[in-house]
Amino acid sequence: MASFTRPVIDCAKTGLAAAYLLAAVSGQTALDIPQIPAPAEAAERLRQCGFETVEVSTDDELQEDVLIISGIESTSAEQIDCAAHVSIETYYSVLLPKTLNDLYQAAYLPLLEAQGRKLSRDWLEARGMLDHLPRYDPATMEEAAYADALEKFCGPTAKGALVSKYGPHALSPDWALDRRNLTIEQVGEAMMCLTSASSVSGFKVYLVGNEKIREP
Repeated sequence: MASFTRPVIDCAKTGLAAAYLLAAVSGQTALDIPQIPAPAEAAERLRQCGFETVEVSTDDELQEDVLIISGIESTSAEQIDCAAHVSIETYYSVLLPKTLNDLYQAAYLPLLEAQGRKLSRDWLEARGMLDHLPRYDPATMEEAAYADALEKFCGPTAKGALVSKYGPHALSPDWALDRRNLTIEQVGEAMMCLTSASSVSGFKVYLVGNEKIREP
Protein backbone atom coordinates (compact mmCIF):
# COMPACT_ATOMS: atom_id res chain seq x y z
CA MET A 1 0.00 0.00 0.00
CA ALA A 2 1.35 3.42 -0.90
CA SER A 3 2.15 5.83 1.92
CA PHE A 4 1.41 9.53 1.86
CA THR A 5 2.85 12.62 3.51
CA ARG A 6 0.46 15.04 5.18
CA PRO A 7 1.09 18.80 5.08
CA VAL A 8 2.25 20.70 8.17
CA ILE A 9 0.13 23.72 9.10
CA ASP A 10 2.42 26.73 9.42
CA CYS A 11 0.32 29.85 9.96
CA ALA A 12 3.20 32.12 9.03
CA LYS A 13 3.10 30.58 5.55
CA THR A 14 -0.61 30.11 5.09
CA GLY A 15 -2.35 32.78 7.10
CA LEU A 16 -5.53 30.83 6.33
CA ALA A 17 -6.32 28.60 9.28
CA ALA A 18 -8.02 31.27 11.34
CA ALA A 19 -9.88 32.59 8.32
CA TYR A 20 -11.78 29.32 8.03
CA LEU A 21 -12.28 29.15 11.79
CA LEU A 22 -13.68 32.66 11.99
CA ALA A 23 -16.00 32.17 9.04
CA ALA A 24 -17.25 28.87 10.46
CA VAL A 25 -17.92 29.99 14.01
CA SER A 26 -19.25 33.50 13.47
CA GLY A 27 -20.98 33.29 10.11
CA GLN A 28 -18.70 36.01 8.77
CA THR A 29 -16.38 36.10 5.78
CA ALA A 30 -12.96 36.90 7.21
CA LEU A 31 -11.40 37.45 3.79
CA ASP A 32 -12.50 37.65 0.21
CA ILE A 33 -12.01 33.90 -0.29
CA PRO A 34 -13.67 32.36 -3.36
CA GLN A 35 -16.37 29.80 -2.73
CA ILE A 36 -14.81 26.40 -2.09
CA PRO A 37 -15.94 23.83 -4.68
CA ALA A 38 -17.35 20.44 -3.79
CA PRO A 39 -14.67 17.77 -3.20
CA ALA A 40 -15.79 15.85 -6.29
CA GLU A 41 -15.30 18.93 -8.45
CA ALA A 42 -11.80 19.47 -7.07
CA ALA A 43 -10.98 15.81 -7.70
CA GLU A 44 -12.12 16.15 -11.30
CA ARG A 45 -9.80 19.11 -11.75
CA LEU A 46 -6.91 16.91 -10.60
CA ARG A 47 -7.89 14.26 -13.13
CA GLN A 48 -7.69 16.95 -15.80
CA CYS A 49 -4.05 17.37 -14.77
CA GLY A 50 -3.49 13.83 -16.02
CA PHE A 51 -3.89 11.82 -12.80
CA GLU A 52 -6.23 8.89 -13.37
CA THR A 53 -6.73 7.71 -9.78
CA VAL A 54 -7.93 10.51 -7.50
CA GLU A 55 -9.96 9.78 -4.38
CA VAL A 56 -11.68 12.06 -1.88
CA SER A 57 -11.09 11.03 1.72
CA THR A 58 -11.86 12.53 5.11
CA ASP A 59 -8.60 12.87 7.00
CA ASP A 60 -9.16 12.44 10.74
CA GLU A 61 -5.85 14.11 11.59
CA LEU A 62 -6.46 17.20 9.46
CA GLN A 63 -10.22 17.04 10.12
CA GLU A 64 -11.03 17.91 6.54
CA ASP A 65 -11.57 16.37 3.12
CA VAL A 66 -8.36 15.71 1.21
CA LEU A 67 -7.61 14.62 -2.35
CA ILE A 68 -5.44 11.51 -2.66
CA ILE A 69 -3.54 10.73 -5.86
CA SER A 70 -2.47 7.09 -6.06
CA GLY A 71 -1.40 4.44 -8.52
CA ILE A 72 1.64 6.34 -9.80
CA GLU A 73 5.40 6.06 -9.25
CA SER A 74 6.48 8.99 -11.41
CA THR A 75 4.94 12.03 -13.07
CA SER A 76 5.91 15.10 -15.05
CA ALA A 77 6.83 18.51 -13.68
CA GLU A 78 3.83 19.92 -15.53
CA GLN A 79 1.46 17.55 -13.73
CA ILE A 80 3.01 18.35 -10.35
CA ASP A 81 2.64 22.07 -11.01
CA CYS A 82 -0.97 21.55 -12.11
CA ALA A 83 -1.77 19.63 -8.91
CA ALA A 84 -0.23 22.39 -6.79
CA HIS A 85 -2.36 25.03 -8.48
CA VAL A 86 -5.50 22.93 -8.01
CA SER A 87 -4.78 22.70 -4.28
CA ILE A 88 -4.20 26.45 -3.98
CA GLU A 89 -7.26 27.38 -6.02
CA THR A 90 -9.68 24.92 -4.38
CA TYR A 91 -8.25 24.99 -0.80
CA TYR A 92 -8.11 21.18 -0.61
CA SER A 93 -4.93 19.41 0.52
CA VAL A 94 -3.51 17.09 -2.13
CA LEU A 95 -1.67 13.97 -0.98
CA LEU A 96 0.72 12.10 -3.26
CA PRO A 97 2.90 9.03 -2.66
CA LYS A 98 5.91 9.86 -0.49
CA THR A 99 8.28 9.27 -3.40
CA LEU A 100 6.79 12.30 -5.15
CA ASN A 101 6.30 14.50 -2.10
CA ASP A 102 9.54 16.49 -2.42
CA LEU A 103 8.71 17.43 -6.01
CA TYR A 104 5.19 18.41 -5.04
CA GLN A 105 6.22 20.48 -2.03
CA ALA A 106 8.77 22.37 -4.14
CA ALA A 107 5.95 23.49 -6.43
CA TYR A 108 3.24 23.88 -3.79
CA LEU A 109 4.88 25.72 -0.88
CA PRO A 110 5.89 28.89 -2.77
CA LEU A 111 2.33 29.19 -4.10
CA LEU A 112 0.90 28.62 -0.63
CA GLU A 113 3.15 31.22 0.97
CA ALA A 114 2.35 33.83 -1.67
CA GLN A 115 -1.38 33.18 -1.29
CA GLY A 116 -1.22 33.38 2.49
CA ARG A 117 0.74 36.61 2.50
CA LYS A 118 -1.66 38.27 0.07
CA LEU A 119 -4.76 37.25 2.02
CA SER A 120 -3.14 38.32 5.28
CA ARG A 121 -2.03 41.70 3.95
CA ASP A 122 -5.52 42.28 2.55
CA TRP A 123 -7.11 41.44 5.92
CA LEU A 124 -4.84 43.81 7.86
CA GLU A 125 -5.09 46.59 5.28
CA ALA A 126 -8.89 46.43 5.23
CA ARG A 127 -8.86 47.15 8.97
CA GLY A 128 -6.28 49.92 8.82
CA MET A 129 -3.76 47.77 10.72
CA LEU A 130 -1.12 47.00 8.11
CA ASP A 131 0.92 50.19 8.56
CA HIS A 132 0.99 49.67 12.33
CA LEU A 133 2.25 46.08 12.31
CA PRO A 134 5.40 45.76 14.47
CA ARG A 135 8.47 44.89 12.42
CA TYR A 136 10.16 41.61 13.28
CA ASP A 137 13.95 41.50 13.15
CA PRO A 138 15.19 38.10 14.38
CA ALA A 139 18.75 39.45 14.63
CA THR A 140 17.86 42.05 17.25
CA MET A 141 14.58 40.93 18.84
CA GLU A 142 13.87 38.14 21.28
CA GLU A 143 11.10 35.82 20.15
CA ALA A 144 9.13 36.15 23.39
CA ALA A 145 9.26 39.95 23.14
CA TYR A 146 7.89 39.93 19.61
CA ALA A 147 5.16 37.44 20.56
CA ASP A 148 4.12 39.86 23.30
CA ALA A 149 4.16 42.73 20.77
CA LEU A 150 1.87 40.75 18.44
CA GLU A 151 -0.58 40.08 21.25
CA LYS A 152 -0.73 43.79 22.07
CA PHE A 153 -1.06 44.64 18.37
CA CYS A 154 -4.11 42.38 18.11
CA GLY A 155 -5.76 43.75 21.24
CA PRO A 156 -6.69 42.54 24.73
CA THR A 157 -8.51 39.42 23.54
CA ALA A 158 -5.21 38.09 22.13
CA LYS A 159 -3.49 38.16 25.53
CA GLY A 160 -2.15 34.70 26.36
CA ALA A 161 -2.41 33.36 22.81
CA LEU A 162 1.35 33.33 22.20
CA VAL A 163 2.89 34.13 25.58
CA SER A 164 2.19 30.77 27.19
CA LYS A 165 3.76 27.48 28.25
CA TYR A 166 3.62 26.34 24.61
CA GLY A 167 6.23 28.88 23.55
CA PRO A 168 6.07 32.08 21.47
CA HIS A 169 5.50 30.32 18.15
CA ALA A 170 2.43 28.28 19.15
CA LEU A 171 -1.17 29.42 19.43
CA SER A 172 -2.14 28.25 22.90
CA PRO A 173 -5.07 25.80 22.87
CA ASP A 174 -5.78 26.79 26.48
CA TRP A 175 -6.37 30.37 25.32
CA ALA A 176 -8.42 29.25 22.31
CA LEU A 177 -10.71 27.10 24.46
CA ASP A 178 -11.16 29.60 27.30
CA ARG A 179 -14.91 30.26 27.42
CA ARG A 180 -14.83 31.94 30.83
CA ASN A 181 -13.37 35.16 29.44
CA LEU A 182 -13.71 34.95 25.65
CA THR A 183 -16.47 34.10 23.21
CA ILE A 184 -15.67 31.88 20.27
CA GLU A 185 -16.19 34.88 17.98
CA GLN A 186 -13.58 36.87 19.92
CA VAL A 187 -11.12 33.99 19.68
CA GLY A 188 -11.72 33.71 15.94
CA GLU A 189 -11.13 37.43 15.35
CA ALA A 190 -7.97 37.49 17.48
CA MET A 191 -6.67 34.32 15.82
CA MET A 192 -7.25 35.86 12.41
CA CYS A 193 -5.27 38.91 13.47
CA LEU A 194 -2.40 36.89 14.92
CA THR A 195 -2.05 34.54 11.96
CA SER A 196 -2.30 37.41 9.48
CA ALA A 197 0.30 39.40 11.39
CA SER A 198 2.63 36.40 11.61
CA SER A 199 2.31 35.74 7.89
CA VAL A 200 3.16 39.31 6.90
CA SER A 201 5.93 39.77 9.47
CA GLY A 202 7.57 36.39 8.88
CA PHE A 203 7.29 35.36 12.54
CA LYS A 204 6.36 31.68 12.46
CA VAL A 205 3.19 30.74 14.33
CA TYR A 206 1.87 27.18 14.48
CA LEU A 207 -1.36 25.58 15.55
CA VAL A 208 -0.91 23.09 18.40
CA GLY A 209 -2.56 20.05 16.86
CA ASN A 210 -5.51 20.70 14.59
CA GLU A 211 -8.47 20.20 16.90
CA LYS A 212 -11.81 21.72 16.02
CA ILE A 213 -12.65 24.62 18.29
CA ARG A 214 -16.26 24.47 19.31
CA GLU A 215 -18.61 25.46 22.06
CA PRO A 216 -18.37 23.09 25.07
